Amino acid sequence: LVQKSFARLLFNDFLRDA
Repeated sequence: LVQKSFARLLFNDFLRDA
């Protein structure tokens, strides 16, 4: 599934925004 990759991207964006 691509859900893991999507969640990973969102998490990465969250860390980037922090």
